[in-house]
Amino acid sequence: MFAMENSITKRVGGQAGEKFRKVEHDVPVISLQDVFSKEDVISFVEKVRAEYPDARFTVEKKIDGLTLVLRYRNGKLVDAITRGDGAVGESVYDNALAIRSIPKEIPEKLPYLEVRGEVYMSTESFEAFNRRQEESGGKIYANRRNSAAGTMRQTDPEIVRQRGLDIFIFNLEVAEGKTFSSHKETLDWLESLGFTTVPETVLVSTPQEAWDAIQHIGDVRWGLNYGLD
Repeated sequence: MFAMENSITKRVGGQAGEKFRKVEHDVPVISLQDVFSKEDVISFVEKVRAEYPDARFTVEKKIDGLTLVLRYRNGKLVDAITRGDGAVGESVYDNALAIRSIPKEIPEKLPYLEVRGEVYMSTESFEAFNRRQEESGGKIYANRRNSAAGTMRQTDPEIVRQRGLDIFIFNLEVAEGKTFSSHKETLDWLESLGFTTVPETVLVSTPQEAWDAIQHIGDVRWGLNYGLD
């Protein structure tokens, strides 16, 4: 049977609780610019295409969860860092090892790879977690984001494993030795390495295509197994 050297089964419960080591981000983890209307979307697309006529745009869901930056060296996961203040976050590496959808090793052994994703709790995991909380007289969480964030600050990785967190990767931050021509190309490459990226990301060219794709997300969001921000 294959056994990873960094498996949480080889660690004493609670070892993640160095509570928690501070880490400087290699790439600042900044907020995205918000727009709130069709007019804002059209204006943004037209402004970009005025300068770059061949530009295309990815439209993807914004997952409601906890931002996490994953670092790999020579194909192995070596750290997982929360957003923090955008310049400095906290290492939750041991807890990341307990999240099933985070690859612990990837096939392409780049000297250094850094990706950014959103840790979330699925509807099933959230409902099961709150049932257990209610049965044990514990705190009932009102939303999945708070439950995911609270879980990632646990000092016992086994608790993280039991609560069934997942992650969607939505951005490539650093890939030493690789070059790409578009954001969509990076997402396709990350998928080929075993990362789970945000589902149903689409590529569009015109303002109307962008708006239609956004409207579609609005139409389906309440039937999804995860929350959107």
